[in-house]
Order: sequence, then structure tokens, then C-alpha cells
Amino acid sequence: MTFYSIPNTRRFLERVRTCSGEVRYLDSDGRALDLKAAAVALTDTGLERFVGPIDKIEVFTQRAEDAVRLIRFIAEMAIPASCGNAARRETK
Repeated sequence: MTFYSIPNTRRFLERVRTCSGEVRYLDSDGRALDLKAAAVALTDTGLERFVGPIDKIEVFTQRAEDAVRLIRFIAEMAIPASCGNAARRETK
């Protein structure tokens, strides 16, 4: 899956940490690296605050339910704030 324009890297990494299976991403050299391990390392040390918004990331999940979890996160980001909590509840 390719995700674009993720403004809140910390929240994305926290969501990746909740995945039950492997989560990998492609680095700039085309290598599939462990995104879940990177998420743990960055959020445990607080270094995620130095990572800017993510313009584009290619993600691979081992489990289908993890793919759904990440897609749901992206969809929730797309819900305008003016819709309020009612619209957010409908996506869960």
C-alpha cells in the first residue's frame, strides 16, 4: 500500500505499533525494512518529534487486519475536523 501526505508522524507510528504482524516499508534504495521496529525505536526514545510529515511511504503488512488498521487510520485523517466526532465514529 502506498500512503501519501501523513501530517502526524507520531500518530502514524503509534498505529503501526498496534499491528499484530510484521509491517515493512520500502526505503529510498528499495529495501523492505521493519517499520514496526523503527516505530518502536522512534517513539520509545521520543525521536519521532524530529521526523517531519511523511510525503509518501510504501507499506507492506503480513496480516490483512493490520492493512485494514492502517487504511482506517489514513481514512480517519481525511475526515474534516468540522464533521466532529459523529463522522469519526461511523468509520470505526
